[in-house]
Amino acid sequence: FGLRYQSISYDQLANGHLAQSGARVLVLPYCVALSPAEVGAIREWVKQGGTLVADLQTAIMDGHGKMYPKPELDDVFGIDRSRVVWWEPEKDETVTAAPQKAQGSPGLPIKMAQAGIRGPAQPLWTVTRNDGSASAVFHNAFGQGHAYYFATDLFSGYQDALGKADDKYAPKRMQFLYELFDQILAGAGLKPQVTVRIKDPKTGQPGAHCPWIWPGLKKSGETRFLILQRNYGTSTASLEDVPVTIQFRD
Repeated sequence: FGLRYQSISYDQLANGHLAQSGARVLVLPYCVALSPAEVGAIREWVKQGGTLVADLQTAIMDGHGKMYPKPELDDVFGIDRSRVVWWEPEKDETVTAAPQKAQGSPGLPIKMAQAGIRGPAQPLWTVTRNDGSASAVFHNAFGQGHAYYFATDLFSGYQDALGKADDKYAPKRMQFLYELFDQILAGAGLKPQVTVRIKDPKTGQPGAHCPWIWPGLKKSGETRFLILQRNYGTSTASLEDVPVTIQFRD
């Protein structure tokens, strides 16, 4: 996504480093155990304007692995996970996730999801299987900040999409994820240093992310170097010339 990230330790999180660092987005991939101090620090940071992104069973245990009476941070996510039902693909079944506005398009194959989540949070994605569908990605405004809860394993779904270059739908699935994180980052006031977007053939305006290009920007002294790397994870086939627009943040 054209952005750099830093890791944060549990101790740093509990001791207020998140607020001191000036971080705008915190990503908690499958972070099942969080101590009360860590939960409190995250809650206050989001209330003051931070953006939280987390998935699957966030903060259901304390730092010692003891189950909380109810999942922590549900107030921040704007959800109620007390009646969750787990969905996993049965034999010869495919479970997919896709944005609500893209229903009918090939979704991202996923390995697990949580159905039955309730609450005031806005659903953004839907997970679908043979016998029904359920909301899969939620957004909630909390204080001055935002929280996003992924009730499905989008991170592993992303890895699977990268490994299926022979799948003609892989580029579109990658674009779904790009669009989701565009929304998350824009809401946090973050803009990538550089993006590569496909030009709309009708208007000539920048459109969707180009999923088979990884952009990067390096600086040496006063010289900046643009790096465009082919992402063979989404397609190994020879590609026709595609008009794109390269956008720089500054």
